Order: sequence, then C-alpha cells, then structure tokens
Amino acid sequence: MPTIADPASRRPGMRIPTRAEVERAVLASDLPAPGKTLILALAVWSDAAAAAVPTDQSRSLNEICRATSLSRSTVCRHLTQLEDAGWITRKRPPLSVACQGVKTGYWLRVPNAVPES
Repeated sequence: MPTIADPASRRPGMRIPTRAEVERAVLASDLPAPGKTLILALAVWSDAAAAAVPTDQSRSLNEICRATSLSRSTVCRHLTQLEDAGWITRKRPPLSVACQGVKTGYWLRVPNAVPES
C-alpha cells in the first residue's frame, strides 16, 4: 500500500491510531448504527498500521452504499457527522478530477472523549 501523508501528522500531539484501536473504540462508542457501520467498513479497507484508506484504495460512495446497505443520503450525512465528531478526516479531490474517478482518502480517528477498551 502506498505511503500517504496524514493531514493530522502535522498537528502537534495528534497520534495516528491503528485500525484495531479504531475498531475497539467504535465498538465501545455510543455512535448510531449507521456511523458504526461506516467506520467499520472503512476500517476493512484501511491500512492496519495507520488506519488510513488512501485514495487509490478508496471506494466510491456507490460502493460504500452497496457494502453497508445504507442509502446514499444516509452515507453522506453520517460521513459528515463522523468528520464533525472527529472520527474521520477526509481528503476530497478537487471537483475537476473527482468526476474523472479520483476518490476521497479517509483517515480513521479515535476522538479524545472515547475510552479505548
């Protein structure tokens, strides 16, 4: 898997979690079912050491919808909520290349308020 620059790596004090740490935190969280489903699906596609889904390994929204059995509007809404709550960081391509099949990169997080079990 190619090395990708994590947007958080430039933030002092921000530690990059492993996929297993993210999975444990998600299962221990009070996230709604669609949010848990989305993060766990992204975790399946992520690198184990850095809990990241680089753009060349990422899935389209339609593929995420199929994999999670969630509607497109539900996926979009919950991805935004997860990002706002600090569970994910997204790197979206510019619109000019997004229509050419370039996908969003995802970095999975464990918000500070969530106990890791």
